[in-house]
Amino acid sequence: MSDFQFHEKESVSLYLDNLELIEDISSDLQCVQVYNHIMLGKVLIINDEIQHVEKWMPYYHESIVHIPMMFIEKPENVLILGGGDLFAAQEVLKYESIKNVVLCDYDENVIRVTRRYYKHANEVLNDKRFHLVIDDARNYIKKCTIKFDLVIDDCFNLVETFDNESIFSDLKKMLNENGICSSLVYRHIFETSTNQKTFQRLISNHNTVLSLITVPEYPGILHLLTIWGNAVNLKQNLNKSVNINHLQDITFIKRCKLFNPRFCDFYLFLPNYIKNIFNKEEVEE
Repeated sequence: MSDFQFHEKESVSLYLDNLELIEDISSDLQCVQVYNHIMLGKVLIINDEIQHVEKWMPYYHESIVHIPMMFIEKPENVLILGGGDLFAAQEVLKYESIKNVVLCDYDENVIRVTRRYYKHANEVLNDKRFHLVIDDARNYIKKCTIKFDLVIDDCFNLVETFDNESIFSDLKKMLNENGICSSLVYRHIFETSTNQKTFQRLISNHNTVLSLITVPEYPGILHLLTIWGNAVNLKQNLNKSVNINHLQDITFIKRCKLFNPRFCDFYLFLPNYIKNIFNKEEVEE
């Protein structure tokens, strides 16, 4: 099929034309489709929601990994919840200090499709530091006894709950003494009530930092990345990365397409219209 058109049923969403279907897998879990776009490359759609546009990969995946890594001096253990396209894992494995990366995704079909169409997949899956778990994230969280330096939440909507408890507390249990969690608010910034609720839930129990990031394939484009957890150095005014890989490895920057730790204060800058959403001066501290 060619000349296919797609847009999500949202008030503000991306419209794509001239798509060519190259993969379509349906199972009891979900529907996974891969399209090719003449300018943007491969487009991954799951259950009628755009998950990934190839040319825009760095905007999201470099942000959810490298911005929180600025607060971790020597990351060794990382958990990725979701992330079956393996792009977040690829970014984590750029760190020489990493010893263990666990990725938990509940649909093996996503892994198979990624392996078939994206060249980075085999590199990630063959890395001895990488460990794939096929399981529901809720089940994995309940039984996992490992503590992590960083949990990348590419799975849960933070304003939802499961097991009658807040997802915030469940994710926090996965963190070590100075561990942090990286989570995107899955609503664009002008859905004010959702952002306010998420922010208030976070700051009531956790050290919290915000970053305004661009995710072109998600409804509304502009989203807030939340970085939160136990680390005492989680401050909005951090002006220099503490990560040893950022400070010592010159080749690290060359392996990234967008991220550069020299611009730490840029990633953490919050314009006034964002501050006004929360109406709190604390975000300037």
